[in-house]
Amino acid sequence: MNGVNEDQEENIYDGNGNLNANILRSWNLVTMDWDSYYKVEKDYSVAVPFSLSSESFNKENFKVYPNPASSVINVFSNIPIEQMELYDILGKKVLSSINNKKLNVESLKNGIYVLKVFNNNRPSTKKIVIK
Repeated sequence: MNGVNEDQEENIYDGNGNLNANILRSWNLVTMDWDSYYKVEKDYSVAVPFSLSSESFNKENFKVYPNPASSVINVFSNIPIEQMELYDILGKKVLSSINNKKLNVESLKNGIYVLKVFNNNRPSTKKIVIK
């Protein structure tokens, strides 16, 4: 926090050094405390290219195993799976597969991913843990 005369400015950063909030305050002589009079918040989350839920393709129509996975993700489904895409937590596509029910994840770092599965161009997603 930087105090300038009777005003104070605070900048809040996330772990990546992005400015998340800028807050300006002034000293209140009645309450003897800082009152915020201006605040700007910024959101650096990625607008991922998919919805985490879908009414058109039921998540229960497919199962993913093992989860957590370390080498291969298998998808079991009674409905044909046309395409699979795996996204990291920042929304970047890291793997994809067409007309295949397996993804080799050996090259991926440990973490949480989102698997997007398509049937008749209708997507559904599941959280996947890579260990």
